Amino acid sequence: MREAEVQRYVIENVEEVFPGMSIVGIEELLLERYRVDLHLRDDEGVDVFIEIVTGKITEKKAGQILNYYSILANMDPPLKKFRFIVLGEDISENARNILENFGVEVMLLKGLSIDEQKVRRHFRRKGLKNVLTAGESDLLSHVKASKCSLVDSKKVQDYLNVKAGYASKILERLDQKGYLERIIRGKYLFIPLEYGYEERYPPMNSLVVGSVLTTPYYYGYQTANNYHGFTPQFSPKTYICTVKPRRSFRWRNTSYKFVTLVDDKFFGFTKAEADGCKIYVAGPEKAVLDSLDKPNYCGGVSRVIYVVSNALSSDVDRDKLLLYADRMGSNSVLQ
Repeated sequence: MREAEVQRYVIENVEEVFPGMSIVGIEELLLERYRVDLHLRDDEGVDVFIEIVTGKITEKKAGQILNYYSILANMDPPLKKFRFIVLGEDISENARNILENFGVEVMLLKGLSIDEQKVRRHFRRKGLKNVLTAGESDLLSHVKASKCSLVDSKKVQDYLNVKAGYASKILERLDQKGYLERIIRGKYLFIPLEYGYEERYPPMNSLVVGSVLTTPYYYGYQTANNYHGFTPQFSPKTYICTVKPRRSFRWRNTSYKFVTLVDDKFFGFTKAEADGCKIYVAGPEKAVLDSLDKPNYCGGVSRVIYVVSNALSSDVDRDKLLLYADRMGSNSVLQ
């Protein structure tokens, strides 16, 4: 079996293969050194990293895997708790002992009832349901060329010169065929054609998805801090600041927390880009002040201190920082 096939099979059957876990990321680049195959999180909030290996795991391969484990174990700030699982076809006894002595968990595909026949059968069942009409194919090529993976009825109407009702039907068909995935009513995420014919899975960019959930909005708190590089800490939620109350939202395995701000505090954000799509995120100065204003959305006071220290050592505009603090009128921020 190819690693890509196993990875896609696990992704599409994650609740069966790893009960109680949800997907956080796919092929995440950690510390610019290690691209982990799968990043999951269990019901207790523990991060679980999966390394998929096809073929036999030898002592040499075990050494390489330990290098990956070392990167995870030395994250800054450190992960409070995590699991590292190697999912493979076969492993030598010495390699298993080496890995398990360092706390790396080893799971074999056969122990999870996964074999080549089962994986192939899974993808064959998805078969010809994905066949595109000429118009659908043309539309998807246009969406791909536009760089932004978001698709809505207006984009279809404008490009194909069709009415709103028919545009909605086209979107629904492409969703059923696996080329789009519905986010909310009328808003879809494009699954790139190069992801394969039978094995596509939507890209996991929480900032792109969150940009269509409400308006006006901007990304703030822990999400903005991570965006600006003030903290590398993983957050189980994506924080969206808005002026209208909205219930929390979950798309696939990403949670969105909406924080309602009074008009006096809804400012200081800037236009940015995520995977070719326009998004709004708190500027560096506003990200710092929002964190001071509501530290519980940033990991607590100790984490906010870390954020402020990193921000002040970067190119944050201190004059703008003071101006924004005065404008917010918050005693805790001014102090």
